Amino acid sequence: MKYCPSCKETKLSSKFSKASKRYDGLQSHCKSCRSERRKADYLKNKDREIELSKVWTKDNPEAVKAKAVKHRRSTHGSAYYNDRSAKHRSRKLSATPRWLTEAHHKDIKAMYLLAKKFEGLCGIKYHVDHIVPLKGENVCGLHVPWNLQLLPASINISKSNKHVD
Repeated sequence: MKYCPSCKETKLSSKFSKASKRYDGLQSHCKSCRSERRKADYLKNKDREIELSKVWTKDNPEAVKAKAVKHRRSTHGSAYYNDRSAKHRSRKLSATPRWLTEAHHKDIKAMYLLAKKFEGLCGIKYHVDHIVPLKGENVCGLHVPWNLQLLPASINISKSNKHVD
């Protein structure tokens, strides 16, 4: 238990961020008070904060790239980017119908999350495949939940954009 001088409450230690140089190893103010103070400081000095962020981004391109790669490779990050790129490709082909509901979009996103979970469980790469390809030789499918299936990457790559009956 620790006392926060900002909100004048005694809270669990888990409500305080770590600070290795302090005697107890914790920040003096709780996470919620520090967050509120940080937001207030940001709003007061918004232009300066944005400029500092731009300068840091410009001076540290490798760190920016590493952060982006780490996010893309995280469980939810990669599923998010895979879903987003599939949506983009299907939009370019006019393959996503306007009548899809929010539930349909959630089902599509869930397929990409499921593929990522399978990868973790099985140890092999999985792809979300369109049963009827978006750019087939004789047919063109839609980007809809019932046209998606999970396949090991090796099988999906060998299948290419052929429609298998």
